[in-house]
Amino acid sequence: MKTPDRCALQHRPCLFPVLILMQVFDFPLAEARLELALLQAEANVTCSADFYLWLRGSGLPAEVSARLFSLAECSCQVEGRAVALGKIVAIKLAEFVRAHPDLPGFTALVAAVSCLVRRLPVAAALLQPLMQTLADATAGHASPAGEATPELLAGRFFQPLIDLLNTLCPHPVASV
Repeated sequence: MKTPDRCALQHRPCLFPVLILMQVFDFPLAEARLELALLQAEANVTCSADFYLWLRGSGLPAEVSARLFSLAECSCQVEGRAVALGKIVAIKLAEFVRAHPDLPGFTALVAAVSCLVRRLPVAAALLQPLMQTLADATAGHASPAGEATPELLAGRFFQPLIDLLNTLCPHPVASV
């Protein structure tokens, strides 16, 4: 299966081995490119050491933290440009967990990753190892009951990113 010209997944060397809404945001191509450039700039200035410190203090299991840190080291090609997609997604995952302090961090992370794997084909290959680690670590954990489910919150939070990346890279990429 040939990978579309606009989207090609590439792996930079990772420190850890990788096993591998309701509201719709309509992004015209020019706006999507600008938004991706802004996300890339944010990823470029986000220090990996700061991200690692947040992971250590987040209370997540060590294997999940290792997968998240590994995700932040992955990149891909979008429209001929290298994009730190792994770091962008990792930053957004951290933002989601911070934005929902009422949810246990682990529950919020599981909801967010499962939402992205289901609705963002371009990132599914990057997130699959993390999803598997989360699935292994979730065995025996119950989801909290509440008015807004973690999955609904994740869908609302990540919809702009999902629409943006689906606009620029609508086809799934080859798996890692």
